[in-house]
Parts: sequence; C-alpha cells; structure tokens
Amino acid sequence: MPVTTGDIDSRPQRGRLVVCILISLLCCGFDFAPDVGIGLDASWMRIMNEAHMHHWVFGRDIVFTYGPLAMLDTHYSTDLRWLILGADLSIAFGYCYLMYRYMPRGKLWLLLLLPAIIIMRYGHFAQLALLLFILYIGILLLREDANRLCAVLCGFYAGTVFYVKVNYGLIVLFLLPIMIAILLWQRRRYAWWVLGAFVVVFGSIWLMVDIDMVGYIKNSLPIIANYEEAMFAPVQPGKITYKHAMYLFVLTGCMLAGHMYDVVKNRKNIVASTTFMALCLLYCFLAFKNSFVRYDLLHSRQLFATYPFLFMFLCGILGYGRSTVAIIASCVVIALSAWALPGDDASLSRLSLNDMSYHAWPENYYKQLFSAPRTATYPEVAIGKDTLPELETGTVDIFPHDAAYLLVNGLHYRPRPIPQSYSAYSASLDMMNARHFVSHKRPQYILERNASLDGSRYAIWDESVTKAALHLNYTIHRLVDMGSGAEKSGFVMLKEKADVHELPRMKEVGRATGHIGDTVWVPYKEGKPLYMTADVRYTLLGKVNKLLLQPMPVHITLIMDGHTEEYRLVLPIAKGPVLISHLVDNDLSFSRFLSGEVQNNERIRGFRIDTHNKEIERDVPIVYYVFDNY
Repeated sequence: MPVTTGDIDSRPQRGRLVVCILISLLCCGFDFAPDVGIGLDASWMRIMNEAHMHHWVFGRDIVFTYGPLAMLDTHYSTDLRWLILGADLSIAFGYCYLMYRYMPRGKLWLLLLLPAIIIMRYGHFAQLALLLFILYIGILLLREDANRLCAVLCGFYAGTVFYVKVNYGLIVLFLLPIMIAILLWQRRRYAWWVLGAFVVVFGSIWLMVDIDMVGYIKNSLPIIANYEEAMFAPVQPGKITYKHAMYLFVLTGCMLAGHMYDVVKNRKNIVASTTFMALCLLYCFLAFKNSFVRYDLLHSRQLFATYPFLFMFLCGILGYGRSTVAIIASCVVIALSAWALPGDDASLSRLSLNDMSYHAWPENYYKQLFSAPRTATYPEVAIGKDTLPELETGTVDIFPHDAAYLLVNGLHYRPRPIPQSYSAYSASLDMMNARHFVSHKRPQYILERNASLDGSRYAIWDESVTKAALHLNYTIHRLVDMGSGAEKSGFVMLKEKADVHELPRMKEVGRATGHIGDTVWVPYKEGKPLYMTADVRYTLLGKVNKLLLQPMPVHITLIMDGHTEEYRLVLPIAKGPVLISHLVDNDLSFSRFLSGEVQNNERIRGFRIDTHNKEIERDVPIVYYVFDNY
C-alpha cells in the first residue's frame, strides 16, 4: 500500500498556487535561438530544422541521436515556435503541480525552490521530461493522494520524450512495461491511465511526424552503443564539476540509504520504495553519464540543472519536509550545483550581475516568441562568386560536419543518413552512408576537407568506406575557398559521375595477430591500397569502467620512414575497414586519395596500438583487405 507523508497539508492554498505557477514558468528555456551560428553544434541543429522543413524521414533519411521533435531540446525552429512554447509550458505545468501538491509546505521550501528552478533552465526538454516521468511514477507508487492527473502526466512525458532524444526514449520504452506491471500489482486503476495516456500521445505523434519507426530504433542503436567510445573527452577528477558531482551523489546516497533502512526495518512498502529508489538512482546515473562521457561545459551542466529539484522532491516525498537537516542539505545541493554551472574555468563569483540577471528571468524567451527568426550573414564562410552559381544549380553535401556552411549560403543541402562524420563511428553506419552515395538520392556535388572531431582522430578513418565510395562515384571538380583573409578555409569540390553507382569491394588478403604496445609491420605490396580491421577489445575491468565512467583512451602510432604520427583510436571505427597502406594527413594527400593517386602518398610501414592501463586485451586480431576496385 502507498504511504502518506505527514508533513504535507492537502488543503488548497491559493497564495501557494500563485507562487508555484510563477516559479514554474522560470523553468522554460533561456530563449528561442534566433540564429544558432555556424559551428559543429549549430550544424546539427540546423540539420534537425531542415529535416522538419523538407519532411526527411527519421530512421531512413536521417539517423542521429535526436528525433523528429529535436527542436523541443534545441529551441531552434523557423516555423514551430508555438510548438516549442507548448512543450515548455507542459514541462512548467508538470513541475508546478509537483511543487503545489507534493513538495513540503513552508515559505522556506518555496524560497529554496526559486533558485532550484532557475538552475533548471540549463536543462533540456528530454532530460526534464524523463525526470518528470520518474517523479510521477514515484507519486503513483508511494502516495495515497496520487490521482489520475498524475497518471496522465506520467504517460504524456513517456510518450513525448521518445521523439525528442532517442536514447532517453528507448530507456523509457524499457522502463514503462515494468512500471505498468508494478502499478497493476500495487495500484491497478492508475496503471491503465498511464498506459492509456502513453498510447494516445505516442500514437498521435507517430501519425504526425516523418519517421520510419523500425529504422529509427534499429539504426540509432549503434550510435547509442558506441557513443562513449567515439565522443568521450577525458574527465579530470580534480575539476570543480567532477568534485561537486561526487559530493551530490554522496548526499543523495546517504538520504536514500537512510530511507531504505527505515523501509526494511518497518517492512512496509518495500516493493514500491525499492522501485522508486532504483529509478532515482538510474536517473542520477544517466545524468552523470550524459554529463561526463563528453566532458565539456555544455554536457557537464546537464547533471547540475535538475539535481537540486530532484533532491528537494525526494525530501518531500520521503517525509523529510520538516527536517532541519533536509533543509540544510537542500541548500548545500543548490550551492554546489550553482557553483558548478559556470564550468571548471570560471567560478560563480566571476559571473557578472548581467549574466545572473539573464539566467534568472526569461524575458528574452517571451520576447523572441513574437519576433521573426533572424537571418544572419557569415562572411567567414561565404562561397566565392565564381563557385556559388554552379553549386546553386544542384544538390550539395559537405564533409566532415559543416552543414551550416551550406545552409547559410542558401544552397540545396542533401545530407547522407548520418550527416556528420564523427557520428558514423561503426561499420554499419559507415556502410549506410556509403550506400547513400551510390543511390539515386545522392547529391550532385560534395564539399570535403580533411578534418576530424577534436583534431585528435585520424580524419581519413572517419567514414572510411564512405570516402572509398566517393572515390569511385565522384570526381574532383575544383577547389573551393570560403571566406577571406585569416578566416579563409578550403574545400575540395567533388562532382558526381553520372553513370557510375559502385560500392567499394574489399577483398581479404591476410590475417595476423598484433599485441598492445608492439609494432605491427604492414604487409603492403605495390598495387592497390591496403585496408585493415583491428578488433581491439576490452577486458572485464575495461567494460566495467566504460559502463560506470568512461572508456580509457587508446592511441595508435603510425610509423613512416623517418617519423611517426599519433592519433586517438576509436575502437568501433577500427573494426571497420580503414586505410593502412598510405598516409592521408592533409588536403593534398586527401586529394590524391580521391583522384586515385594514393600510391603517391607516403607509405605507412607499421603501426603500434598503445594504452596506459590494463583494460584492453593484449591480443588484437587483424584482417587485411585490398581495395579491389580502386
């Protein structure tokens, strides 16, 4: 049976309701992005907007970590601002109802809620919706004063998040049947309301968006499964954000452990309490992984955005609303989160009053709702007048990840399924892109430069098979300069071979076993380029460390005559065929590869795979292939 905490008065209080409404409106995002810029993140945001505008099918035409409602997270859309507003207000309503009905009474708690909600503005829609789903499950399991509205809201957030961010959506799809089963056992009448609301919301959105549901799930799994290996930036345990995250987990762990001790001791509500505690721990783990796999300011903020509200809600739902210790702990959680939000290179004391005012009040959010999207100009990526007219006559794609360059120049962008090279980090994803360039959907032109994410990856190995397909199906047309002066950048412009639709043929020519830390000499003979696959595998300790925190970095050193080059090795990329016979490390050597003259590049004599820990198996199976139709 559910429990009722004795410190919460269920009688209506109009003043409290007004305050809760006003506070909850602050949890809406910072603003509607009038123009997101031209960087890496701006490019995928623009791609998501283009996908909606041109009805590209998610799961088939576009495969990414975000779904057809990505604009609810990015707040960037040229024509769906009212939808974004409605989604944000639905989040605000969910938190308002929680604050009004289920948070501890008292002016001090309301006062603490204000900074907690302001901090929450750093969160994104999918994250906030996932948290609401978990919190309303807790109410349905643990509170006698739960109602059907709680069940409907729970189903609504579960049905919506799937279309915003696919990894959160798959987690919800996994959890929902389990929660329905437990509710059928514990509180049957609410189980049907949760399920009904989910089916209505999930089905309605499915009918309205462009999505191949099987492909959306199937093709997104390799991106999710290999994300941490391909995208991680190393955690530095001595930094503010990491230390504060550990402090928060210790505080929360102590509170949950104390509550579970009371539950087990009294032998009451063991199933319901254990289920809710497990969900809260799962959310904390997911927030931690989301924040610290790719350790930068944008990602690390996500943990601290929702933690104060989660902690205060737990204090209320678990019956600690009148505890002085709980109030002090909530203050500490708010302070730790606020201090970590500016990141490791700035402390809270260095934020200007203007910044604090901007982050505290959503004035820009509501102003920009009624203003037209701004079309900015970017001279630094302007395409020369001698090239632009030709590109305007056809469809264009760009490598490695700079779609914004095409879109701000007004070109007809036609992306490959995985539209940014750093995301195509498995053999299946690479092959999906390669097949695109032999299909009737391929673009007429491609702009390409030899670059990679973070500058630490060997660029030619990103989309290795796809680039082999480009050699077969496209020809170098000309060089294209963007911008001018110091900001000038160059791209190779490729033009499709109209009658050629050919996939690369990789013919196996040998096998070997390498060893971590030892040099492997490349068995290349004059002729066609040699590719390889290297199956670098984790030990059990490495798998556990990868699951709980991050994979350990692995590097590969390429050995040439007289010098070496070291790069970060992305393990899932190495498991697909990658060029190993010739060095491709600049625009000239890359142009030679595309034009069929890679034999003129410097030879790679050998390579060595290194790691500074024992989390990688020593033996590395290697298979060599010849690019047979090069």
